[in-house]
Amino acid sequence: MNQALARLEDGRHIFYLDFGSQFIENNGSISKDIMPDYLHPNATGYNIWAKAMEPTLKALLGEK
Repeated sequence: MNQALARLEDGRHIFYLDFGSQFIENNGSISKDIMPDYLHPNATGYNIWAKAMEPTLKALLGEK
């Protein structure tokens, strides 16, 4: 599904960021420390998400 979403990116109005790898442990699992139900991030998971998005959002907003 992510590959299909990535193809929608046009670089002008639609942007796709794949930071899912930042939620994956070395053994390929998802840590309960960031997704207690293995689906929805908790505060720690959302912090990882925000940090992953921040550089792109700053660039889109013209910030350095």
